[in-house]
Amino acid sequence: MSIIKILPLIFLVSCGNFWWGKFFITDARLGDNLEIIFSSPPASQTVKNAFSLHGDGKEVQGTIEFNGEKAIFYPAAPFSLSTEYTLNVSTLAENERGVSLEKNYCKVFNEKSHRPFKIIDFSPKNEAIMEKTDFPIEILFSDPVDEKSFTDSFSVSPNVNFIFRFSEDKTAVTAMPTEEFSLENTYTVKISDTLLSADNRSLGKQYTSVFAFTEDFSLPEFSLFSVYDDQKQELSEKSEFLGFPNNGIIRIEFSKEINSKEISSYIQIRPEIGKTIVPDKHDKKIVEIEFTEAFPWNETYVLTMKKGIPDLWGNVTSEEKQFSFVTNNEKDRAITFLGIALDCGENPTDEPIFFSSQDMFSDVFFDINRFPPVQSAEAGISSKIFLFFSLSKTSNISLKSAMENTDIQVTNSCIDFSLRKIRICDELPISGEFFNDVPGKLVAVEFTSETKNFNRNGLIKLKIYEELSDEIGNSMDGDVDFILNKKNEI
Repeated sequence: MSIIKILPLIFLVSCGNFWWGKFFITDARLGDNLEIIFSSPPASQTVKNAFSLHGDGKEVQGTIEFNGEKAIFYPAAPFSLSTEYTLNVSTLAENERGVSLEKNYCKVFNEKSHRPFKIIDFSPKNEAIMEKTDFPIEILFSDPVDEKSFTDSFSVSPNVNFIFRFSEDKTAVTAMPTEEFSLENTYTVKISDTLLSADNRSLGKQYTSVFAFTEDFSLPEFSLFSVYDDQKQELSEKSEFLGFPNNGIIRIEFSKEINSKEISSYIQIRPEIGKTIVPDKHDKKIVEIEFTEAFPWNETYVLTMKKGIPDLWGNVTSEEKQFSFVTNNEKDRAITFLGIALDCGENPTDEPIFFSSQDMFSDVFFDINRFPPVQSAEAGISSKIFLFFSLSKTSNISLKSAMENTDIQVTNSCIDFSLRKIRICDELPISGEFFNDVPGKLVAVEFTSETKNFNRNGLIKLKIYEELSDEIGNSMDGDVDFILNKKNEI
């Protein structure tokens, strides 16, 4: 009889495992909370009876809530990165169908390498409007903070003096001002990204919180400035700003801290030029426009500041404003070729014959009495070639660059120039009437040549390469190709 009674019991248990399946834990994750994921919805009370979590040999206190297959443990105090936690769930845990956990579950967590050092809570909240002026600033960290690093990284603007109190475990800081805040001020609290935890991990990102005592409904205003070589000059709506430099920036200074996230959509420059809009990292009242392309010389640009730029409280600029600036700074003036003069007359003292840059393919004659036709082996006659340029008033032509970037070729072997010397003329070798209203500085470069005149017509081809530069690095806007018709006198 006893055998007959035992067999049905074994049969029933086997059938229960078969029909309801196994009950097990698929994963457990430790973050701000502890999540345990079961293979099927657990029976809550059995899990509470089977659950334990220890850190540093002490049981961690908290509450467990359930959501489907998940059991979520909320610790009474934040988890610490410096603590190793051990989770145990025994086979006392069952699912809602009464199936027991198939085996004891154990998992060890060491989250130090997985969770960042961060600020968990901050009071007062960002953009808070406060009712009283004698409150502390309270900060809660995910892990113990280094005290010296905190005092070095913490700042408030306008400046306020504080006394700092650290919690016993160094995860909480209370900053108590030594005097009351002012109702008239808006305060910005910053904790720099260099803040270190007690185990030398960086905060990694600056934290900023702004608070005030009364709503600020005033509209933001702004001014524009040209900033170059530590010089700062204001731009006006009423007149063009002249002399904007090639490597200058435009600084926009607002009367209030602004929301700079969308600032680029409110700034337009025509004609278009490559630029980057850069909000100041430390002062939310300042935005700078940095240019990523070189400006063409003497171009006028119109900068439009559209209305609607928001401050931190939602107030916006009320009107559109336009500012003009001209890229004609003398230090950036490009070199311009004005013409050539040839010492080809009967006497060396005669004024050289001038050909402006507009006199392409003009005829030029070399006096046969002074430059008689020669055979190739005969010596040449000393003569001068003058090149005329306009350039920055603050500079001069680089003679080395002029020698390297000037080339004279001829066709039909009509004449031969062998350049021997180069200098910058102290005085103009020709009448100044040729250069009325020339902008910038007028410079004549003199080449001394040993010149051989052959009894043939041909072309004289002057080539000046755009790399020709002045002493401060400005060059030409492009190569110069200038041609004259060399003819023999009859």
